[in-house]
Formats: sequence, C-alpha cells, structure tokens
Amino acid sequence: MTDSALTAIERFASSHNLNGHTESRSTIEEFNAECGGIIPEWYCEILSRHPICGVELEWPDPDDSDDFIGVEWMSIRNMRSEMLDCYPGLAIHSAGYICIAGCTTGSGDQYYICCKDGDDPPVYQVYHDVSDVADEILAKGRSIVFAKLSDLFKVARVA
Repeated sequence: MTDSALTAIERFASSHNLNGHTESRSTIEEFNAECGGIIPEWYCEILSRHPICGVELEWPDPDDSDDFIGVEWMSIRNMRSEMLDCYPGLAIHSAGYICIAGCTTGSGDQYYICCKDGDDPPVYQVYHDVSDVADEILAKGRSIVFAKLSDLFKVARVA
C-alpha cells in the first residue's frame, strides 16, 4: 500500500503528541488566495486537522549517525513571510512551491514541496542565497531531502 502525505501525517499524529496548533480554514483559504490558489486541498487538510504548526521535528542525519536534522513546521504566518516576502519563496511559489518547514539551525535554507508533484511530493531544501530568479533557484539551489513527504513522517520524531 502506498501512503499519501495526508495518510502519513494522520498516522504520525495518532502516535505522537503534537503540541503545535492547527490553522482555521478561513486563514488557510485567505493565504491560499494570496498565493494564487497553489496550495492543494490535501495540504489544507493537514494544516486544519492536525496540530503540526509550530512543532519541531527531527530525523537522523544521513551524513552523521550521531546527529539529527531539525525543522519547525510552518504556520500560515511563517509561510506567508517565507513565500510572499522573502527569497527564494517569493520567486518560486508561482511555480507551485510552498514552504512547509523552517530549518532550526538558522541557515535560512527552508524546506519546500511542489504542489504540482501530486499528493505525496518530494521534500526539498531550498538554498536562500542562490538567486532571486525561479529557474536558477530550481536548477541550482535545491536538493531532495525526501523522495516523498510521507517518507519524512516515517522517520521523523517530535524534537
């Protein structure tokens, strides 16, 4: 059976104490309108049904077995800042990229999914200092962290 991202977060939320918050449908819809309607319904469901916003997650660092990589799941307020006020989000959101999590080390290299890639898209870390041009950012300024968003929830834990 193949998980969707929504199924994976539902499973994760049921087995972890998520001490974050949800977003109201009206807040999500307002923000989605500001972004040109790029946020898919399944992601709106994640934000409105599961208290993931503001939660710090971590997973084992594949390059250092003694270390973890940490992120904070984005609230709408933080998504708005990253996607509508700052680069690279300002450049790439029109290509369907939404910022889902922020790096907790302060690198400024946030985590994105592309909503054009289905209901279980890859998770990218997008580098903030590559360019302010979408084509250049997408060609030279991102790396795949997880092949599918559901994979993140299979290995992550609440920090």
